[in-house]
Amino acid sequence: SVQSSETGTAYLVHSSITVDANTTQANLDTFALADKVNKVTIATVDTATDLAATGLVDGEYKVYTVDIAGNISTASTGTVTIDTTNPSAPTGLSLADSSNTGSNDDNITSQTSALTLSG
Repeated sequence: SVQSSETGTAYLVHSSITVDANTTQANLDTFALADKVNKVTIATVDTATDLAATGLVDGEYKVYTVDIAGNISTASTGTVTIDTTNPSAPTGLSLADSSNTGSNDDNITSQTSALTLSG
């Protein structure tokens, strides 16, 4: 979520987009039609407002806010990382002997909780 001391709009902006003194709110709104910027209206000051990250491409993002007069803030000091790549499945896992209720070589157990794996 984002929070601002003024009403306006908050933008989550991909690092590939340059936001500088020449950037306007209309520019940010145009980018918001693509998959590198999301925005949310801040209707109440000093209140957490959800800023969705759905639909954005992977990468690093900064938050900018625009007040009702159209002034764009500097970038947030922190970043948001979008990473939609699934992690690789683990390999080489083995059921620990202490969790194995059958033969220690088959990795089959009837134990249903508190299993210990190694590998």
